[in-house]
Amino acid sequence: MRPRSRPVAISAPSPPLGNPQNTVYGDIEPYLKDFPFTVWAANTDRAAKNREVLLSYIRAYSRAVHWLYDPKNKDQTVDILVKHSKQDRKDSADTYDYFVGKLRAFSTNGRISSESYKRMTDALAQWGDLSQPVPPASKFFDLSFVEASWK
Repeated sequence: MRPRSRPVAISAPSPPLGNPQNTVYGDIEPYLKDFPFTVWAANTDRAAKNREVLLSYIRAYSRAVHWLYDPKNKDQTVDILVKHSKQDRKDSADTYDYFVGKLRAFSTNGRISSESYKRMTDALAQWGDLSQPVPPASKFFDLSFVEASWK
């Protein structure tokens, strides 16, 4: 199995196309600050059997996140957003500034903070997808992969 990586998908908070006033309809920060935007999932048996592949993926993802947060890469990131989202440059730059600058939406250490875990599990419990009492994060997250590979 050959390791591969994919670019991070960032959705634009831009107004709908054809909105000449550039009206902002809402801000997700009050609801999603410290909420995990990226969580990896793997079957535990498959992860164990393909540990090196998973570690390679995490190393590549780590490099991508560090690249994304490096200010010298902003213009290239915006170019990628313009190309693939078909949004104009200003909306794409605003998306970068919002998700990378304001929200810091992607973990820089491969972990979910205790605050993020609580926000995520509180929401899942409120929606009826998780029962109280909420299990500890260790029930869902095996940090050994991140600890072995995050750079």
